[in-house]
Amino acid sequence: MGSVSVTIDGPKEAKWTFDGKTYDSGQAAENVPTGKYAVSFTDVPEWTRPSNASVAVAKDETAVVSAKYVRHVGAVSVKIDGPEGAKWRLDGKGPFGGGHILADVPTGTYTVSYEDVPEWTKPEDTVISVKKDETVSIPGSYVRHVGSVSVKIDGPEGVRWNFDGKGNYAGGHVLKDIPTGQYTVSFTEVPGWTKPSDVPVTVTKDGMASMDKKYVRHVGSVSVKIDGPEGARWNFDGKGDYAGGHVLKDIPTGQYTVSFTEVPAGQNRRMFPSQSPRTAWPPWTRNMSGMSALFPSKSTVQKEPGGTSTARGTMPGATC
Repeated sequence: MGSVSVTIDGPKEAKWTFDGKTYDSGQAAENVPTGKYAVSFTDVPEWTRPSNASVAVAKDETAVVSAKYVRHVGAVSVKIDGPEGAKWRLDGKGPFGGGHILADVPTGTYTVSYEDVPEWTKPEDTVISVKKDETVSIPGSYVRHVGSVSVKIDGPEGVRWNFDGKGNYAGGHVLKDIPTGQYTVSFTEVPGWTKPSDVPVTVTKDGMASMDKKYVRHVGSVSVKIDGPEGARWNFDGKGDYAGGHVLKDIPTGQYTVSFTEVPAGQNRRMFPSQSPRTAWPPWTRNMSGMSALFPSKSTVQKEPGGTSTARGTMPGATC
């Protein structure tokens, strides 16, 4: 008589059978008549059982058998659509890069999760089932955080703004789906106006970055000195009634016309010793030729800090 002992490398549920009886790993079948026998193994879900083993029992000896169950395995692969550096985990293990194939994964149910990436919304966790000798492939798409930008402009018609050097947008336009981050808003040049300075802007998730910006008109000043009778006045582009020496400020740059008022006869009489006290100078004449020389009738006001365009008009009397 002899004995048989079997050691199993496998799940705890695994058992071996001998001569119609079932034994746990490490147990021995005692008082076995000498001879040749077959040892078999029980089925265990998700495992491949060992093949039957032949054993020879000798007198007063123990026949020892070792057997190994093989776990059913598959593979997992995750394709990531998202930023560089995005990674995934399988049941918390990893991380693994997008496209990586994780082999020899025991069959069963698992959870695929994703790493956080700043400025992106990661995919939801996904439950998968790994099957024997199969590869489970799933996609994972990150979503970029975006916001909007709107710029209101107070300025001349036709002004535009640019976003990080791109585009050509009118005031009030809303630029949508802008990835979160730091950008610069700039403005187009317009003759006769000072454009707003460039503005740094931060776009936040689901937020609206709004700003109000103003162009500033170029301005100058005009002053007309009149050599003539008291009461002589000048007009600026058909408007106003200004005395000689008056400074007209904050005039938008451009082309204008300076004109002069009529002065009636007898105003500011000038007496000479040889003339009768009743003798007076004729009506005053506006000397536009002098005006033309010193301040053209079509005058340009230029943008000069503190600068003033000065004109002189002469109104001499006629001889007696």
